[in-house]
Amino acid sequence: VFAKVWLCVLSAVLLLWPKIVGEYWLSVTTMACISTIGALGLNILSGVTGQISLGHAAFLGIGAYTSAILMLRVSAEMWLTLPLSGLLAALAGLLVGIPCLRLKNLYLAMATMVFGFIVEYAIIHWNSLTNGTAGLNLGRPHLGSIVFESDASFYYLVLMLTALSIIGAKNILRTKTGRSFMAIRDSETAAEIVGVNVRKYKLIAFLVSSFYAGIAGSLYA
Repeated sequence: VFAKVWLCVLSAVLLLWPKIVGEYWLSVTTMACISTIGALGLNILSGVTGQISLGHAAFLGIGAYTSAILMLRVSAEMWLTLPLSGLLAALAGLLVGIPCLRLKNLYLAMATMVFGFIVEYAIIHWNSLTNGTAGLNLGRPHLGSIVFESDASFYYLVLMLTALSIIGAKNILRTKTGRSFMAIRDSETAAEIVGVNVRKYKLIAFLVSSFYAGIAGSLYA
């Protein structure tokens, strides 16, 4: 009961937040919510499944540039760019996860860090696609006729997606998949003995984690 009361209080404060604070703190809170979505993905991979990743920012970058390029090149709306950014980041996570299945601890950390450097190098030097260090300039995000002109309107969108992401991550942990993640974290050998397909669930962890990061990257863009 105590936790539910404080959750209600927090929800009320977050809903009234644009009325309470100025533009600066509203911007900081929006960025914190976006970072929370990315951190949820990293927690599923590293905290729950026990797979170290030092290149998670690369998946945010993939999500951000996917969203930006789709908006600029084909005038895609947010309802399309947001899921596609997550899916492309998830595909990248799968491509990273497959060769990393046999790696553990320091070797896995090094492999994911190298992937991060590769993505950073591609973003900086692939000028025809990413415009290099100059970056890409985007207009305000929109959903059909709804344009998020104000910081407050975008804050509410991000807040809603953050809440959905938290609920989704919490529900994943309650499923067979979530329990398999935790079994792998505790002991891969023991997990295999009780029938957990370690390779399969490691890849799922990479997919889900990267998808969350891609969504965060899209919102950041």
